[in-house]
Amino acid sequence: MTTRDTVILIERLIELTQNKIISWNISDFYPSLSSMENHDTIFSAEHLNQKLRVYKYFYRHYIDEDTYHLLEGFRLETFDQFNNTLFRFPETNNIKNLLDAVMYQKSNIEDFYAKLMG
Repeated sequence: MTTRDTVILIERLIELTQNKIISWNISDFYPSLSSMENHDTIFSAEHLNQKLRVYKYFYRHYIDEDTYHLLEGFRLETFDQFNNTLFRFPETNNIKNLLDAVMYQKSNIEDFYAKLMG
């Protein structure tokens, strides 16, 4: 799978999420991360017999031995019923867009807006 293929696949997942064909949930299944990484909220969905999870993670970028900056990245993975990561998609800029679409879906902000504005 090329980076171009990954970008196209993620664009399709964004479209399916925005059209409410894929429904995401906050996940209790956390990915295994290195001791230098931390994660934000994990979202998961199942589509075409694939369990997917998307999340923002934070990692340390060391400047020298004792000084580091905390940077963020975004991941899309498939995983199995035992929470093992099966495949990690290459990091592309549009994974953040997918996470934004998922968060928008889960926030139910459209209903909130409709009720608030009457």
